[in-house]
Amino acid sequence: MAPHQPPKRLFRYFPPEASDLFSIRKMWLSAANDFNDIFEVVPRYDSLLTDSIEEALKKEFAFLPPSVAVDWQTYKKQMRQSMSQLYRESIETLPQGFQDKFSQHFGIICFSENLNSPIMWGHYAKNHSGFAVEFDPLHQVFPREEFGKVEYSHDRPVAEVREYWKILLTKSMEWKYESEHRLIKPLPLSQKATRRDRKEKHYIDLPLNSVRAVYFGCRILTEARDEILRDMDTVDWKHVEKFGMRRHDTEYAVREVAWGQFQTPPADARRDFDVLWTALGL
Repeated sequence: MAPHQPPKRLFRYFPPEASDLFSIRKMWLSAANDFNDIFEVVPRYDSLLTDSIEEALKKEFAFLPPSVAVDWQTYKKQMRQSMSQLYRESIETLPQGFQDKFSQHFGIICFSENLNSPIMWGHYAKNHSGFAVEFDPLHQVFPREEFGKVEYSHDRPVAEVREYWKILLTKSMEWKYESEHRLIKPLPLSQKATRRDRKEKHYIDLPLNSVRAVYFGCRILTEARDEILRDMDTVDWKHVEKFGMRRHDTEYAVREVAWGQFQTPPADARRDFDVLWTALGL
């Protein structure tokens, strides 16, 4: 990976179904072709294809039998339609083929510098019903040769780029709000196990001392929250801080509240709201 400055804070979002994280102590690797962005690890092939097709055509021309009396420009013009068809077919199959091949050999775990984005909580914590975990970005579980920061660009990286990490760590500008970092692992060197949803997946072990804190979403499912709290009620997890997420009072953001100060509104709060609602004539 390209050298980069580790972030000061690093988070990973989880849906409520992953609430067994602290008991199984596994982080599952994902395949690029399963992500919601169809451009994951998909470079552009336009210049490479154009040059390759013309180079192949030149070789064909060079080996034409002497009986075919045609000059290069004429031959190229005659083959233009076939060249265009080959280009159209290849420009579709090559990027998908690259993504599929990469997915067969490498797995990705995504992290973010951003904890307070409603979009992130909505997308990756299942409409705020899941949770987020804060990690120590300097922990050895994030080796420099496998951990990198995503760059955002209007254009896809070219397939012939020599700095291969640009293909792995470049996304559209539309995803910039994610402030993403990626851990990329070769699948043959990782272990496999059956996940809670009965899918067999590759994973890496979750080191106890890599975890700093856990944050419960604004709509965390009661079952998920209670399972996490039970699993964390051991000496192993005593160092991990706990927070609840709340809507920001004035901004379109969410904010964390220390778990010791986190209070669920009392049962009569709803009755008070109904009285106020009626009094305001609404």
